[in-house]
Formats: sequence, C-alpha cells, structure tokens
Amino acid sequence: MCRDNLALLTPDLILAGDARFFNDMKHYPLSGIFVRFLIEMVGQENFLRAYGEESVPEALGLTDRALAELLRAFPAYVTKQFNTR
Repeated sequence: MCRDNLALLTPDLILAGDARFFNDMKHYPLSGIFVRFLIEMVGQENFLRAYGEESVPEALGLTDRALAELLRAFPAYVTKQFNTR
C-alpha cells in the first residue's frame, strides 16, 4: 500500500496547509511512515516542537530545497525499512 502511494507524496501536498496529506485515507499509511522518517531525520525534540505548527517544514527550518531532498530520500527509506519493492 505504501509503495503504491509514494508518488502521491509531493511538496505541494505537504505544504498545502489543509492537512489533506494526513487526513485523506489513501495517504494515511504513507503519512505515518513519513512522520517516522521526519523524526529520524530531524530528531524527536525538533519534530515535537514543530508538531501542530501551521507549517511543519518552516517550523523545522527546512528550506524548499531541504524539503525536496527529504522527499527524494523517502522512497529509499521506505524500501530499506519495509522491504518494499
């Protein structure tokens, strides 16, 4: 399921500000894995501080470029962690 929806994870979806990514059922499994990925990448303390902010990337100090790099790294993370491919 997660592998099938990896293409849905785009900067526009994450930055939309309307929580579609986290609320839409087709994104739900992927959003949980993405949150785990973010915690591993930025640390739990930083993530918890940013949680609930209107713009998590902004709260984490992620530039558009850094967010794009995280999104490019995410499919490899999913493959490694969950042996999907």
